[in-house]
Amino acid sequence: MKLSNFKRINKEDFTEEERPLIERLGGSINNFAQELFNLFNKNITIQDNLLQELKVLEVIPNIADATIPSIPLKFRNELKNAIKGINVINVENLTNSNVFPLSAVQVMFSEDNKIVTINKVTGLQVNNKYRLTLLTYGG
Repeated sequence: MKLSNFKRINKEDFTEEERPLIERLGGSINNFAQELFNLFNKNITIQDNLLQELKVLEVIPNIADATIPSIPLKFRNELKNAIKGINVINVENLTNSNVFPLSAVQVMFSEDNKIVTINKVTGLQVNNKYRLTLLTYGG
């Protein structure tokens, strides 16, 4: 569905008796409606408008099930709520761009006191360095 054009509240569209109220409220309502119209016209951003956050991490799986090496990957949750889920939205092989993941890349994580720990990553080739772009969802 496409948004129809935004029509501003105009005091001339009202009776003389209603115009003082429209003058007081119209500016605020028009500004708010214009912001919403602009926002929903393909201008909603993840980091400014949604309870989501982008994170970029690098990983080198060192065994066949792509368990993270001995030091787990960690990052701080900057959202106001705990993270409910993480999607991998981009995977770059930094070792060899012609080597692709084995399957859909997924991460298993835990969160404690706003620190998110990536415990396992699945779907990656062993001994290749990857850059993962993650989209975290707050709840």
